[in-house]
Amino acid sequence: MKNLYFHIVYLFLLAIATFSCVEDDLDIPEESITISESQSLITLLNSVGTGELDFNDVDLQFTYPINLALTNGVVVTIQNNEGLLETVLGQSTDLYINGLEYPLAGEFASQDLSIDNEQDFIAFLNTIDVPTLKNVFQEAYLQCFEVTFPVGARDNNGVNVVLQNMTGLMSFLELLTGQLQLQYPVELVVYDRDDIVLVNSDFDLHQLLNTCDGCPQLFFEVQQEGANQFSFIQTGDSVGSYDWVINDIFIESDGPANGGDNQLMRTFEPGTYEVCMESTTPDCALGIAYCEIITAEDPCPTLSFVTEQTDSFLYEFTADFPLRDSIFYEWQILINDDLIASEVEQPGGDNTFLFQFSPGIYDICLVTETPQCPQGISYCEELEVR
Repeated sequence: MKNLYFHIVYLFLLAIATFSCVEDDLDIPEESITISESQSLITLLNSVGTGELDFNDVDLQFTYPINLALTNGVVVTIQNNEGLLETVLGQSTDLYINGLEYPLAGEFASQDLSIDNEQDFIAFLNTIDVPTLKNVFQEAYLQCFEVTFPVGARDNNGVNVVLQNMTGLMSFLELLTGQLQLQYPVELVVYDRDDIVLVNSDFDLHQLLNTCDGCPQLFFEVQQEGANQFSFIQTGDSVGSYDWVINDIFIESDGPANGGDNQLMRTFEPGTYEVCMESTTPDCALGIAYCEIITAEDPCPTLSFVTEQTDSFLYEFTADFPLRDSIFYEWQILINDDLIASEVEQPGGDNTFLFQFSPGIYDICLVTETPQCPQGISYCEELEVR
């Protein structure tokens, strides 16, 4: 009993020492108050402590004083935003805030705010886009860490369940509509530490998740350099190493770790291609990809003509394609691939070709080469003259 007494006194003094730096902004109330444990409070204060949540950015102001409880049962009264922030930064794994006195009142987006219970708190976190512990855990799982099974948790009905493997855990998270309530302690295999970490509380879990950067935001810009030549320039988060992949085929590794220039230049045959950046990091073990679809157009013009018979064996051919007035092209008449007649059409010409045939089978062709289509292109139709 004597040892228990001294232990309680020690925790009380520890609480006072922890928060002595903010004594003007908080007090230890003397009256009896009703405290409710709140997982959402731990989540909110974690976002405040990491700087991810700024009350000014979301137009949020709590009504002070606010009574908060430490894990050792000591209740402190927070008088303003500064006191709240300093109290949050003074937390540790041994002593942190896990409860409050409802209602938590204030003003949000110029409207009165009253959070009366944990359900209200969860809804409020969603409103201000603060991810719940479930959201962060689900996003980081298998990216930064994995669980040592079995692991216990509470389902939507508050019933304790035991999850035996990854499939069961993933299914459980998908069906979970409320907060994630694990049964501690839980062992996590943390990838970047290459070690097993024992987690004893939601606070511990948040602290671990805070060190998980997650997957980088990959992005690249596309610039067309020539007819079918494209440059892909990495403009997203700085990534030490990543791969360029086109239509699921590895092209090259890039990034500072590979001595790369964060750029891929490629000339394509006409067609459609999926170009991707793919990266795997210690905090993104499953990997991430960013892809864009690009279309390489055929640089050669589309050729066509119409045929009109003007007399028994006299035919007139008229070019019928968009570039007919702006490029050089040639009319050709062939029998069994042998050229028997031709005529060059210049830009601004009449785009017609008149020819007197003898009975037989002919190929009537349009042929052209352009700076964009140096390999040349032709279009032919068969004509049977009787």
